Amino acid sequence: MSNFRTVVFAGIEDYRYKFFPTMSNARVIFKSRPGADNAPMVSNFQCEACSVPDPPGQGELTINSLFLSLDPALRCRMNDSTGVDYMKEWTVGEPVLGLGGVGVVTASCSASFAVGDMVQALMNWPWVERFNTRVDSALFPLYKLDDSLKYKPQLVLSLFGITGLTSYLGVKERGQLSADTKQTFVVSGAAGACGNLAGQMSPNSRVILCGQIAVYNKDLPYPPPISEEIQSILAERNITRERFLVLAYEDQFTDALRQLQLWYSEGKLKVPEFVHEGLKSAPQAFVDMITSVRQTHVGKQIVSVSWRERFVESPDQ
Repeated sequence: MSNFRTVVFAGIEDYRYKFFPTMSNARVIFKSRPGADNAPMVSNFQCEACSVPDPPGQGELTINSLFLSLDPALRCRMNDSTGVDYMKEWTVGEPVLGLGGVGVVTASCSASFAVGDMVQALMNWPWVERFNTRVDSALFPLYKLDDSLKYKPQLVLSLFGITGLTSYLGVKERGQLSADTKQTFVVSGAAGACGNLAGQMSPNSRVILCGQIAVYNKDLPYPPPISEEIQSILAERNITRERFLVLAYEDQFTDALRQLQLWYSEGKLKVPEFVHEGLKSAPQAFVDMITSVRQTHVGKQIVSVSWRERFVESPDQ
């Protein structure tokens, strides 16, 4: 006898119990702001139990989170203002909205998505185990994952997501590479997700400024100011320092992903990652990443919310 249940609401099968036999829910709340000049603390977050989402209404889905992306760029969302127009600050007392995430559809009232589909979003994935969303949400657009990624879906949070696109397009568009010229390529943050991938792609001779986690806990403009001594060195050696934002190259995303997929299939790119287990681990993992306290992990930082549960099989199968 199976321990899974299939429940019918308004004639629609709810597969939440099939995928996740023990039904509960949890979320991470943004509890307080650390201040623009202070390092974040775990106490700025709160993990709490919450109700299981209701059956979805028309045009809605129920999604169970599988993986969450941990990104240094989220640090600015802890401030009163992010300072950018493509991300909004977090609201105290509300669930944390991260960047990317991967989940599985467990109930659907939309012809666009079926139960069992794996989906991803590039922005605003909530730090919640199970939640409802509308398929036409402009703030939370969803995309189906290709079947080739069903056994390693977290790749869309690193190589085949914003991380990989930032690395590839940053080197390609800002590096001004020349295949027949000897160049020196230095990645100052090669232990991180973007820097690690960029370091595998090609040589270059410019300063491409994309993220600077060392000053994320300081109230400074971006790009952060540099000393007169460094400015003199840059001018003397004809070194350019340019800001790079991957969202400005959205029209190249499709071709870039095709190239990244090819290199990965050929074994030319490795994707180091460290997976933190459970939603409750997210606040500590994020704080460690931002503050570099106990941070010895290389590559993409990911939280596994319920990946292991996803493949629990019925005893009678």
